[in-house]
Amino acid sequence: MQGDDGDIAFPIPGPAGPAGPQGATGSGGTTDLRNGLYDFDDFTNGLPATSAPTGGGKTIYASQNGGILSASSAAGHLGVVNVDTGPNSNGYLRLQSVGASVGLGYPLGSGDVEITWLFKTPSSLSSGTDRYSILAGVGDVIASTQNSVMFTYSDNINSGKPVVRVNVAGTNQTDVAGTTTIAASTWYRARLVINAALTSASLYLAVNGGAENLEATYTGSFPATSVLFGAWFGILKSAGTNNRSCLVDYWQLNYTLASQR
Repeated sequence: MQGDDGDIAFPIPGPAGPAGPQGATGSGGTTDLRNGLYDFDDFTNGLPATSAPTGGGKTIYASQNGGILSASSAAGHLGVVNVDTGPNSNGYLRLQSVGASVGLGYPLGSGDVEITWLFKTPSSLSSGTDRYSILAGVGDVIASTQNSVMFTYSDNINSGKPVVRVNVAGTNQTDVAGTTTIAASTWYRARLVINAALTSASLYLAVNGGAENLEATYTGSFPATSVLFGAWFGILKSAGTNNRSCLVDYWQLNYTLASQR
């Protein structure tokens, strides 16, 4: 559609308000870079690489101790990657927006940030035999999970229900517990909304494409505004010798500045 100033404006869902499905109570997004930015990767333009990906993708990956990334597919999903821990007890793989490879990212605190990840849980849940964690949100583009705001799941955290976990300079703050028991082989859309004042981060969760519900709202300390962030997803093993695999469909980030730049 044509904008008032002659620019082409695309209707992009914006940060949501305190309740309701994505975009229903939000202020609306924009492609006008004076007001913020919209970024995403749906993995249709190339498989993430360990440095800048080919084909125009916007995600890189890092792995250790057997973590494996591969292309995959799923009915009703466009562009899917398979994220494996590998068989080792401490294997992991993480995805990050591509700016991480050169130390670029987004500072929090300049406006409302909305980050969404759509992923499918492994066929076996985390357990004492094969324990793993799933993290999805935004993280420090240099220092792994130091300085991060994440959806976090493991069987020994909140009885297998998700939490909002915030890390400040390497220290985990007090988790805020969600209410949905995570199931195996299930698609989840996890959306975190971090307000401009850095006083709250709300987690919304939709299961298998269903209605979105508010899981939890965190109101504690946040990382410093000098820290640069990127989209961040990881599956990390901490026990066991069986491989655990997540499917990831896309990430989407909308940053609406409090003031025009």
